[in-house]
Amino acid sequence: MELSKHRRSKAQIAGLISGPILFFIVLFIDFVPGKPVVSRMAAIALLMSVWWITEAIPLAGTAILPMILYPLMGILAGKATAPIYFNSTIFLFIGGFMIALTMEEWPPLWAPLPILCSSARFNSHFLKPLPSPSASG
Repeated sequence: MELSKHRRSKAQIAGLISGPILFFIVLFIDFVPGKPVVSRMAAIALLMSVWWITEAIPLAGTAILPMILYPLMGILAGKATAPIYFNSTIFLFIGGFMIALTMEEWPPLWAPLPILCSSARFNSHFLKPLPSPSASG
């Protein structure tokens, strides 16, 4: 049984290999003596940029790396990192994206929507509170 039909391109394979190699090289360079957090942060930023540009892993996986690596590398506590990823605005966008994906995946399910929105009953119900342009006189 094949797990994925997607085959990685040469650029993705190169990014998948070179990202961690560059990560460990930068991790052991001391950019600011006495502050190892700077090197750790640079290593994570480089790993993310290589994986993001080459799309070695899905972009969502690349984007969640700080949530995982910051606490592990001692850059930021998990309690300080989590609220950045899990706030109400992010969930609002996630909900919108899920609806858009659903509409893209199953078009017959959403086919009646334009008919519903153009019906006189729908428009009279939602547009009733709005003043007409001629009444503003």
